[in-house]
Amino acid sequence: KEILQNDLKCKLVAMTVDTFGYVDPEGNETVWFDNQVVGNTTSGAWSYNSNTSICMAFLPPHLAELGTNVYVELLGRRFKATVVNDPMYETEAVRTRNALKEAALKAKAAG
Repeated sequence: KEILQNDLKCKLVAMTVDTFGYVDPEGNETVWFDNQVVGNTTSGAWSYNSNTSICMAFLPPHLAELGTNVYVELLGRRFKATVVNDPMYETEAVRTRNALKEAALKAKAAG
């Protein structure tokens, strides 16, 4: 626990990137915060499930919180990125479980 609190230099996070269809991250792009380089992406692509550009990146722990906004540099331009939950989509097991819960609630409400 102490090592995690005191010595953790960076954390791998998932992010969405607002590129507006201009370009998608591929990996090894610079991540900026407050006009300083704070990390780099490891991979990225267009997500058809989320309908947005996504990437994974290493960030300092204080920037790895959900909802934190940073910028990813792509082709010389900086695009806003937001730290999100990983995974960014519901797996089949989660979708099935949610559908069963919803059906049970409807049945209970119907009486």
